[in-house]
Amino acid sequence: MRGLILAAGLGTRLRPVTNRVPKPLLPIANKPTIHYSIEALWDAGIREITVVTGHHAEVLEDALSRLSGDPVRFARQPEPRGLAHAVQCAEQSLGDEPFMLLLGDTLHDLPLAELRRQFEDLQADCVSVVAPVDNPKRYGIAVVEGERIVHLEEKPSDPRSNLAMAGAYVFGPAIWDVLVELRPSARGEMEITDAIHAMVEAGRAVYAFRFDGWWQDTGTLEGMLLANRYWMEKQGVRDALLGPGAQLDSCEAADYCSIGELAEARNGTLRNCILLPGVRVDLNGGTADSCLIGSDATFPRGGSVSLEVLG
Repeated sequence: MRGLILAAGLGTRLRPVTNRVPKPLLPIANKPTIHYSIEALWDAGIREITVVTGHHAEVLEDALSRLSGDPVRFARQPEPRGLAHAVQCAEQSLGDEPFMLLLGDTLHDLPLAELRRQFEDLQADCVSVVAPVDNPKRYGIAVVEGERIVHLEEKPSDPRSNLAMAGAYVFGPAIWDVLVELRPSARGEMEITDAIHAMVEAGRAVYAFRFDGWWQDTGTLEGMLLANRYWMEKQGVRDALLGPGAQLDSCEAADYCSIGELAEARNGTLRNCILLPGVRVDLNGGTADSCLIGSDATFPRGGSVSLEVLG
């Protein structure tokens, strides 16, 4: 089995930082977001991994080429035309082997080895991870009978279930025939939900892998901060996680702050913040609360900033 990670998005909700840093390289607990997905695939015994790049492709590919461990392959999506189109861009790299698909901005504690085992034991064409959510109108939603997925819809106005597609899938080669026929949705994108629905309609063996554990979309500031807190807690760190060479000079850091390599914060208070590597911040007696800080900054004297992306 091979692995595929989709990492071609523009990261519009995390601008201005993502104007110069690819979203998959933004740090969660001082580790690039995409590294969590790569390492999870390795842990599940999947060694051949393709990453689909797009926005800032060269920067992302250069960074991932320096990873220790098995080398990562790349495929490029020339323009953002949806997740299903991004999968299609990787067909040559994946061939006819089954593959596990992860979304580069969705982190989780999924038992990927169990997901792989279910796909193989059921001799499935597709297994999709589904998880209960409180707000199903925001997600692709699956209707499940027994283990089989019988219906899917993208961000429904009147959801028929609360089981969201949780950003992890396994596909067999039948997916390629579906993608050839797939047409853009009403929002102009080729949706992975529509592709799986087409497999259901064609009578393919499409199953659900039910998951009740932790998962988080990191494509927003709120999502990044929640994921940062989760992974810091797993390391037993409550206040500040300092990267190599990072410094706090007359600065209090509390409530799950990750301070990147060689970053420096001075003269104030950080709460629930992420500082990218090399950033130098002079808080000038003020406070930054729940912020992503991606470039040098000097605060107005005694000023406070909350829930902002500072790039």
